[in-house]
Amino acid sequence: MEMYERIKELRKSELKLSQEEFGKKLGVSRSVINNIERNVLARPEQKEPLIKLICKEFDVNEEWLRDGTGTMYRQLSRDEAIIDWAASLLKEEEEDMSEEMQYAKAFAEMLSKLSVDDWKVLAKMAKLMENIKHS
Repeated sequence: MEMYERIKELRKSELKLSQEEFGKKLGVSRSVINNIERNVLARPEQKEPLIKLICKEFDVNEEWLRDGTGTMYRQLSRDEAIIDWAASLLKEEEEDMSEEMQYAKAFAEMLSKLSVDDWKVLAKMAKLMENIKHS
C-alpha cells in the first residue's frame, strides 16, 4: 500500500471523514485532499507539510503514514493523552460541541473543584468499581 492509499484509509475508514471535512481540519480544500488521495498533487512539495500536519492533527505515526511500518497511531504518554483530551474540550465553542463533549467538559469542571479529601473518596470508588468489573 502506498502513502496516498494510507491517507485515504485513515480519512475514510478510521476517521470517517469526507474529503471536505478532512481538508477543513487540515486547512486545505477538498480538491487538495482529492489530489493527494489520487497521487496527482500539482505541487508535490505541498505534500511534506501536509504529512506533518496529518500526523500532528490526528496523532498518526509518521513512519506508518510514510512507509506502512508500525502502528497507525502514535502511542501517547499518559501526560500527552491528558493534555490532548483537555485541549479537545477547550478548542470548541460549547454550542458547537457534541452532547458527549459537553458532558465531558462539565465533568472536568466538577473535577477541577474537588478537594484532596474528595479525590481520595473518588479514588476509593474507582477502585471498588474496578474490583466489581473484574469479579
